[in-house]
Amino acid sequence: MRNLVQLLLLISALIFAQSGVAKEELQQSLDDYFGTLYKADMPGAVVLVAKEGEILLHQAYGLANVEHQIPLTTDMHFRIASLTKQFTTTAALKLHQNGEIDVNDPITKYLPGYPTHGQNITIEHLATNRSGIPDYVFFEGFLGKDDIQPKTLDQLIAYFSSEPLEFEPNEKQQYSSSNFIVLGKLIEVVSAQSYENYLKETFFEPLGMNSTAYGRHETIMPGRVNGYALKDEELINAPYISMTVPHAAGALRSTTMDLYRWQRGLIDGAVLPEELLELAWSRKTMNDGYTSNYAYGWNVGEIGSLKSLSHSGGIPGFSTFAAFLPEQDVHVIILSNFPEAVDDSLINIAGKAILMALDKPTSPAKQAVHKGLLTTLPGEYQFGESFSATIIKSGDTLQMKFPWEEKASPLYFADKNSVYFDDSWSTFRLLPQDNPRGDIVLQYWNGARIYGHRL
Repeated sequence: MRNLVQLLLLISALIFAQSGVAKEELQQSLDDYFGTLYKADMPGAVVLVAKEGEILLHQAYGLANVEHQIPLTTDMHFRIASLTKQFTTTAALKLHQNGEIDVNDPITKYLPGYPTHGQNITIEHLATNRSGIPDYVFFEGFLGKDDIQPKTLDQLIAYFSSEPLEFEPNEKQQYSSSNFIVLGKLIEVVSAQSYENYLKETFFEPLGMNSTAYGRHETIMPGRVNGYALKDEELINAPYISMTVPHAAGALRSTTMDLYRWQRGLIDGAVLPEELLELAWSRKTMNDGYTSNYAYGWNVGEIGSLKSLSHSGGIPGFSTFAAFLPEQDVHVIILSNFPEAVDDSLINIAGKAILMALDKPTSPAKQAVHKGLLTTLPGEYQFGESFSATIIKSGDTLQMKFPWEEKASPLYFADKNSVYFDDSWSTFRLLPQDNPRGDIVLQYWNGARIYGHRL
């Protein structure tokens, strides 16, 4: 019996030692991966990767301030841009939980003067980008002109509220920062507090998010990171933007650790009860029965068949991405002070880090595309006003090329109607001919979609 106990202890020790080595190898692999992406003598990023309550990587790469050659550290805070939106939507859900609002109510119940152009716009329509309110960020003259002028919340709403809706509520999902500006106003009206104070008292203080705040330009903030951009291939300080302009759509500052506290608080039930999390993280069905992948401030996606929740952010000088898998308790948070620091998208970079943490392949198998797509998929496609892509048949293979690329990239089998591209889990999917949204959809692993039409 004694020998059996000793044998079991020896086996346990060996398993523990092996798991320790595996963990160290994973940590080193993650560090090596991000270390190759960001240069030490340029602005860079702070990255956090965690799994099951254990931080696998929390590392800073590059400079916080180029002029003074100050390196980034993990406790520095960044403008998080559109990651702000999930705090805004969760604040609305908190008011719903407390019985102060109902997310299915029309917004005019709380904002009676808001012009809805004869339509019934609900709070949920705002929170899930299904209202039809146009995005003020894309108005002519906004960038570089109107975005540098301080605005009150009412002035900001007046900037876009008189414009006609781009579609009837729930007709489709279309990203619009205007939705979250209106939500910010609603939160202030109902709570009788400023937006920033409501978030501070409701979320930041209870969760110990002491480095998260409304990112006012004039406020002295120790640990503030400088943002950078490229102009004519030369590094410059990022253009100024008044932080009154992004407001509830993108004005917060935070750290990787605070955002990890936020995501863990959500998973642990410290922020919202389970039934409201289910509402917040569920795909929404539109009038024609089609499902949107944008929920309450999160994209709902899948990576390796596992449910993911994520959002990206961009504001002059900063690029951000935060994702987590609620069931596997895996988190990846990337905050960068130089959007042009990497050639790849943060969506792809974070996706690979998630798969590394899960010990899964970081790219799909490179299998030949379905034969039927060899004739139906090739062509040139326009994706809104953003970009175009050309899919080319080469023998028994398909390749894809964006206008800014020098050479085409191979496409691989996903299923009979879609192909993987860019060595990632993102796909081009051919749509049925009668689909009113377009002929093709570019879908990233995190659920974000961009529809295109054949030229």
